[in-house]
Amino acid sequence: MTHYITTSYIDLRPFMPIIRALDFLANKSLYVFKRKSLLLLAISAPLILICQISYCQPSQIRSSTVRQVDGVMEIKVPDDFKSEGVDEPHIFKWTKDSCEIYVVVGARLIGSRTAMINTFKRVANGDKTMEKVKTLRIPNAKGILVKEKVPSDMNRLMSWGLKIFTDKHEINLEFSAPGKDFKTYSPMFEDVIKSIKIVKSP
Repeated sequence: MTHYITTSYIDLRPFMPIIRALDFLANKSLYVFKRKSLLLLAISAPLILICQISYCQPSQIRSSTVRQVDGVMEIKVPDDFKSEGVDEPHIFKWTKDSCEIYVVVGARLIGSRTAMINTFKRVANGDKTMEKVKTLRIPNAKGILVKEKVPSDMNRLMSWGLKIFTDKHEINLEFSAPGKDFKTYSPMFEDVIKSIKIVKSP
C-alpha cells in the first residue's frame, strides 16, 4: 500500500497589498531612523568637541612668562604666580597662595661635576622621605629631581627639589605646597621644569 504526502499551499495573493504596505512602512521607518541618527550625530559632535576643549588640563591653557634667572637660566613661570622680593642676591621666589617656587643660583663649581652628581644621587636615594629620584636631561646641564613622599599630615608642606649642574654653576630649585594642595599644583611644577633653559656661557 502506497502512502502519499501531500503539501498544501496558502495563496498569499489576496494579502499582497497588505504585505507591500507593511514593507513600505518598514523601509520608511528605517529611512527616518537613519536621518535622525545622522542629525543627532551632526548636532552632538560639535558639542562633544566644545566639552573636550573646556575640560582641557589647566597646564595646557595656562599662560606663562619667561623669567631670566641671574643670567644663567630661563624658566617659564605661570602668570598667576607673583614675584617676591628677596634681600639676598642670586635668590628668586614666586608664590601663589600657599604654593612657592624658590630658586638659588650657587657659586661656580669647584671640582668634578660628575662626582658631585653621584654624591647627591647617593644621598637622595638613601633618604627614606623621598619617593622618587630621577635624572633629567637638560641641554648644557645635568639635573637630578627628587620628589618627596606624601606626608601623613596633609597640612604639612610637601616639596620637590631639582638640583642642576652646569659647567660653572649649581642651581637649586624647590617647589613646595601643603600636602593637601600639592596634587593641584604639581602640573604647574612639571611645566616649569620642562621649560628650563640653561644660558650657555660664552
